[in-house]
Amino acid sequence: MHLQLTIVHRERNVVFVYINDNNYVLRVKEYITRVTDIPVGVQKLSFGGMQLRNNKKLKDYNLPVNAGLILTLSQGHALRYQIFVKVSFRNNPIRVRIGLGTTLKQIQEALSSSLQVPANQLMLSHNGRLFAEKDADKTLVDLGVKSDEVLELMVVEMS
Repeated sequence: MHLQLTIVHRERNVVFVYINDNNYVLRVKEYITRVTDIPVGVQKLSFGGMQLRNNKKLKDYNLPVNAGLILTLSQGHALRYQIFVKVSFRNNPIRVRIGLGTTLKQIQEALSSSLQVPANQLMLSHNGRLFAEKDADKTLVDLGVKSDEVLELMVVEMS
C-alpha cells in the first residue's frame, strides 16, 4: 500500500513523502535528509505518541494512508539553513539564514526591506527556473532549494 506522509515539525509541514509502506522508517529519514539537509542521526519521527524505529517497516505501525508524522530533532540542531541571493547591483551575494518553513513570499519581503525595493518588483530564480506568483506560499524546500544554494534576484521596473 502507498502512503502519503506529511512530516510536521513545530506545527508546520516540512516535507511531503509518497512512499510504499513496505519501506523502512530509515528510508523516510533518508528522503528528509535529501530534501532538507537534516542529518538522519538527529531526526526522530513519531506517530500517535510512539517513536518510529529506523529498522522497522512503515506497515509495522499500521499508519493510515494520509498520516502526519511528527519530526523532532536532537538537541542543538535547528531547522534553519542558509541560502545566498545574487543581486545584479551588488558585488557579493547576500547570505540569508532562514527556517525550513520560510515561504518565497517571506524571503521577498525580507529582501524588499533590506534592499529598499518594493516586493512586487523583485523576481527570484533558482537553477534557471523563474519563480512565479503561484509559488509565493511555497517553502524553499518545496521549490527544491537546499542549504547553501544560490538564488538570483532580479529587479523589475514597473511602469
